[in-house]
Amino acid sequence: IESVKAASDINAPLSGVVAEVNSDLENNPGIINKDPLANGWLFKVNNIAPADLDDLMDETAYQAFLMRNE
Repeated sequence: IESVKAASDINAPLSGVVAEVNSDLENNPGIINKDPLANGWLFKVNNIAPADLDDLMDETAYQAFLMRNE
């Protein structure tokens, strides 16, 4: 992923196959900040091992995590 000042790899906490990339972001990268839960997705992954999902947080757990670390 790139910005004006930096380029970084994306490290995902699971394995799988990238099935689709959101090409809308090429022309309008600000979508990530404006609408991250709907139109600002980066990529879609298939063939995820179910066990890889066990340690991921849902929205509620993530919000609680953010509140603890403010």
